[in-house]
Amino acid sequence: MASCYKVEPTTLEVTVKDGAGNVVPNALVYVEGEPTVSPSPAIEAIYESETNSNGVVLFELSNIYQPGQSGVAILKVFAEKNDKTGSTVIELSQETNNKLDVVIE
Repeated sequence: MASCYKVEPTTLEVTVKDGAGNVVPNALVYVEGEPTVSPSPAIEAIYESETNSNGVVLFELSNIYQPGQSGVAILKVFAEKNDKTGSTVIELSQETNNKLDVVIE
């Protein structure tokens, strides 16, 4: 029997800000992590992109989510521009646009 269930995209929207709360355009953002399933797949999720003029970058992460899976991944997010860096961790929720701010100082 075919399922009518439509998988929604799993995305991560990262906004990079400076210590004063201003958005940082053209910051380099790295996302890495391991899926929360056990046993873990051998491949880690590794993504890299630059923020746009609004300090935002969107990562499409649907490929690391499998329908029926409980939880997706714990991701480490790193951002840098010039000599400023910042990082944080997020537990990715499946089939939604996950949002996260990273402050670089």
